[in-house]
Amino acid sequence: MGAWSNLMLRLKAAGRSMVQSEEHLEVISRFETHLERLTAAAERGERHLGFIAAAAARREMLQIISDPRFDDPLRLERSGFKVHSQYDEDGIIAEIFRRIGTTNRVCVEFGAGNGSENCTGFLVMQGWRALWIDGSDSFLFYMNASWAPEMARDQLVVRNAFITVDTIDDLIRDAGFSGEIDFLTVDLDGNDYHILEKISAVSPRVICAEYNSNIPPDVDWTMPYKADYVW
Repeated sequence: MGAWSNLMLRLKAAGRSMVQSEEHLEVISRFETHLERLTAAAERGERHLGFIAAAAARREMLQIISDPRFDDPLRLERSGFKVHSQYDEDGIIAEIFRRIGTTNRVCVEFGAGNGSENCTGFLVMQGWRALWIDGSDSFLFYMNASWAPEMARDQLVVRNAFITVDTIDDLIRDAGFSGEIDFLTVDLDGNDYHILEKISAVSPRVICAEYNSNIPPDVDWTMPYKADYVW
């Protein structure tokens, strides 16, 4: 086979390879588009499930408080409503401070999430000063996107940090918070008890802490501390 013929065969082979590569790229592009659509659908589904869960929880709460034993006007359940909280915490917190009053309207929340669903977002909307701490990689992105005005006027201070018993007090003090505050809320999904036990930088008048309601009240159990625990 002559050199020219050999060259032509190689060029044809290279051409077929390029065509196949382009076809592969088109397949990959279609796959990526399909994956993006599936991701968007999954996110919509997750939001819908959240709404359904909240509605179901609300129905369950209404059913619970229909029990005559909840007729006592001092019970907090009937005061519940949701603005930024996951369930009825916003209304319950509002009722607590309606009864006991406020002092400096300062609050601290760790495990604050993206700011769209926590226990102090509604307080910030009412002019409270707050410190939010969260270890999520996307935390600052959401803060800058949704709470920039409050951060700019130092009404809302945010710290992106992983919390341990050895760092919590320094994180709070370095953010400019100390002494008596009106409200502290803890939602770490694991080391909550140990962090609460350690805190001395602030002295909260009211504490909101998540707990596992599957464990009966008469069972004395505390999750062992693990500094790097992530739920």
